Amino acid sequence: MNVLEHTLNRIAEFGYLLFLARTGSHLYGTNTENSDEDFVGVFIAKPEYYIGFKTVNEVDCSIVNKDESGKNTKDAIDIKVYELKTFLKLCADSNPNIVELLFVNKKNTLFNTDEFKVFQKNYHWFINQRVRHSFLGYAKQQMKKGIQKGQNFSELKHLLSILEEFDENSILAEHKDKLKDFKMDNKNLYTKNLTFQLNFFVKKVKKQLKEKIKIVSHRAELWEKYGYDTKFFMHLFRLLDEGENLLKNGKLEFPLKNKEYLLDIRKGKFSLKELNEIAEERISEFDKIETNLPKKSNWNAIENELIKLVTKKICKG
Repeated sequence: MNVLEHTLNRIAEFGYLLFLARTGSHLYGTNTENSDEDFVGVFIAKPEYYIGFKTVNEVDCSIVNKDESGKNTKDAIDIKVYELKTFLKLCADSNPNIVELLFVNKKNTLFNTDEFKVFQKNYHWFINQRVRHSFLGYAKQQMKKGIQKGQNFSELKHLLSILEEFDENSILAEHKDKLKDFKMDNKNLYTKNLTFQLNFFVKKVKKQLKEKIKIVSHRAELWEKYGYDTKFFMHLFRLLDEGENLLKNGKLEFPLKNKEYLLDIRKGKFSLKELNEIAEERISEFDKIETNLPKKSNWNAIENELIKLVTKKICKG
């Protein structure tokens, strides 16, 4: 599959591609032989989207291909392309997944234009003190997911194991005394992921549980082996390192210099206790990092360049 050709053809319906890059683990340098590929791009919408009633913020150009467990195969390709105004706003808000596009290295750049290079050259228009809040917030989310998703999976398996003892043609309400491990009220039984009505047949609940467990089974080995999701914790420390670099130096470099350390986390070489202790210390230090970044983005410069580019495209179109 020619990703660039596919994306150009898809975006042609909405506008003109400005930039396309390989992101994710391949950009960070943390990819393994089993890593799928992710691509993110930017396009400028056709004139009717700027001066007419049509709207478009992003276009999903992904190629879906999953195995029986629900995990993406090597043939699956995630491709998301943001309209220029959306991209600029997210960049100025220090969105970690978007800011990195300003710093993509040549190896991972599939398509670029003089128009987009202006924004990359002037990355300082975007980088501001919101980096601290944004990157720290995303990092904490990864930490939370790294623990909770494993716990949620265990909860579902525990419920399923209990239901295996019941008559499939009975309803949950008949077994309330044996389901005290779970939160219930007069109508429902609650898990972190799913809610079941107490008048549901056991057979129906078991089916739903098995379907949910199957979807996340490709991550189950990590949760059961290490007690946490190593991939989420890898991203926790990646985000802290990237945020620190931005606060101190105002820019990012790819591949990441600490990629080997991140891969060690991904491979489960640290216990959950060790990672929690390191993370708490890093988060505390992150809040204290001194920075010379401006308080907000240079909106005047960003808007002037946007108007210049849009006007050019409208007149040309």
